[in-house]
Amino acid sequence: MLSVLRRNAGSWAIKIILTFIALTFIWWGVGTYSEQGRNVAATVGGEPITMNELAEAVSGLEKTYREVYGPAFTPEMAKSLNLKQQAVDSLVQRKLLLAEAGRMGLSATDAEVQREIASVPAFQQDGQFREDRYRSILSYNRVTTAAFEASKREEITLKKSRGSSPPGRSFPRRRRRNCSGSRRGRSGSWS
Repeated sequence: MLSVLRRNAGSWAIKIILTFIALTFIWWGVGTYSEQGRNVAATVGGEPITMNELAEAVSGLEKTYREVYGPAFTPEMAKSLNLKQQAVDSLVQRKLLLAEAGRMGLSATDAEVQREIASVPAFQQDGQFREDRYRSILSYNRVTTAAFEASKREEITLKKSRGSSPPGRSFPRRRRRNCSGSRRGRSGSWS
């Protein structure tokens, strides 16, 4: 095939075909670049909630309901529980709490994160934290240590923020308005 292209390189037909191929690759590259914003399910105070975060939250809720209801948990029940909306609400609340914690200057220290991780029974052997076990379990679950430690840092920060505010306290209206559910241009349901 290449020999045919070389022999007929000066022909207009070959030039048109090669131009078409080049334009296809250029268009394809631009198309994938422009679709990056489509990975955002919602935005809370400028912080994105990605489609991956949403999918993980929905999956976690589904797993919890399956454990509670067992075989009685059906697709119809899942639909009636509106797991996607529950997940969005939970993620929005989490982002708001983290933003409020940041405003209040609350965060988890490295020592707190290390203590929290060391206390996880799955990472212990004979009651002692084992770093090799920690790394092995995370690797098996396809989670990086940085991602796991960041999630633990957020959990600790959330605990601190919940502990520092009086029970029943909610966010002021102006804070709640910072939450804009960007539904990819659609209204009605989250996608």
